[in-house]
Amino acid sequence: MNAEPPVASLAEAWKLAYLDPARARAEAIDALQAVEPDSETCSWALWLVALIDARDADGADTRELNEAARSGFARTENARGLVLVDEVDAMRLRREGDLTGCARLQAEIDLRGSPAD
Repeated sequence: MNAEPPVASLAEAWKLAYLDPARARAEAIDALQAVEPDSETCSWALWLVALIDARDADGADTRELNEAARSGFARTENARGLVLVDEVDAMRLRREGDLTGCARLQAEIDLRGSPAD
């Protein structure tokens, strides 16, 4: 396991998410294993793994991870996190070939506007 604090591991994972998905996923998993299960940091780690998995050809765990992140963000009323969870759902729908569902979800996201950080 990485010796960095979980937040540092998540920051590194975010930087690597599009450059080195395998390493980014490993960093996010390290963070996930080091945080309290009900913490907002846990929700961010779950979301980041779901994002990376949604971009992967397999992405088998995307839905489960994303739903766990959604639950955490809902519990802490994190509007930004909830929008990003929906963005991952839209990616997953597109990858699964549900273009109508993807477009519907994107339209719903657009109607909500940009949440405060």
